[in-house]
Amino acid sequence: MKIAFILDHNLMHYRVPLFHFLSLKGYDITVVHSGKEIVGTTFKQIIVNERKIGPFYLKSLPSLKKFDVVIQMQNIRYINTWLLALNISRRNRLVDWTIGSSSKNGLNKSITILDRCRNFLSSFSDSIILYTDFSKFKYSINNQKKIFIANNTIYNEASENLSSFNKDGFLFIGSLNRRKGLEILMESFNEYIAATQDPVIKFLYIIGKGEMSEFVKNYVSENGLGKNVKILGEINDPVVKKEYFRKSIINISPNQAGLSVLESFSFGVPFVTNINAISGGEHLNIKEGYNGYLLGNKSDLINKMKFINNNIEEVKMMGNNAYDYYSKKRNFSQMVGAFAQAIELAVNK
Repeated sequence: MKIAFILDHNLMHYRVPLFHFLSLKGYDITVVHSGKEIVGTTFKQIIVNERKIGPFYLKSLPSLKKFDVVIQMQNIRYINTWLLALNISRRNRLVDWTIGSSSKNGLNKSITILDRCRNFLSSFSDSIILYTDFSKFKYSINNQKKIFIANNTIYNEASENLSSFNKDGFLFIGSLNRRKGLEILMESFNEYIAATQDPVIKFLYIIGKGEMSEFVKNYVSENGLGKNVKILGEINDPVVKKEYFRKSIINISPNQAGLSVLESFSFGVPFVTNINAISGGEHLNIKEGYNGYLLGNKSDLINKMKFINNNIEEVKMMGNNAYDYYSKKRNFSQMVGAFAQAIELAVNK
């Protein structure tokens, strides 16, 4: 069965395992995107041009006639999304893959005009794959009957429960951009260090690069945190990266929570973020006091850092819970299985 995936972003390395494992199920996978080709994959790639037209985007898609199923990342800012859904001469089956809600400022619980547009377009698709069940209620009863939940997760071949190891630091991992809330993290850690005598958790490990790199370096220098904040840059070596998860008691990203939540869980490390974090639904995996914490404001983070330092064993148990949650409820085979089910429904309709 020939299947085309049309991405609304560049092909990212964390998505490669999804297409790889679907290929192993016997599907002939082609991924259409506008980024650089990732070499050595078990699936085909077609690189296309993309241009901006006002607030919209348009990809120069190849002919899709040879594909049995087209799976599109449903993004209503892409003209292709509308064209594929409303094409009355389309022969192949169409599957929508979507968050099902706006996520720019956190998931929205109200049903907006944009949500109604998504629901309308999905009425022409043969099945729907959602990142999470959060947005299922926004769809009509008929559309809900063809929804499959492929909870967004990661494949981690180095997954291991590291919760029982000795811990000496907090962790931030990801791109250093403004929406992550790095100012909040740095200020909170600074106040925590100043207020805590002989802390057990005495380091902040920062892994990543981005526009806020200079801010972080300057803040560390200006506040005399050179001994406590370890700025490590981007780390792609899985063995080295795993070592910092082993050392870290908890992973903190104040304002945004993406797939780093699941990566942390896969190593037995709990996660801390804002209760209304910018997210594609990944923050919904955090269960307050069970596998992480959801914050309300900056002072919450300072107090939480103090609490964690004084309750190491309790937080280690949360890490164990996080690993158990990932292993049983968010393992990668479940995500792949949901895609396979959605494909089979579309083909057999």
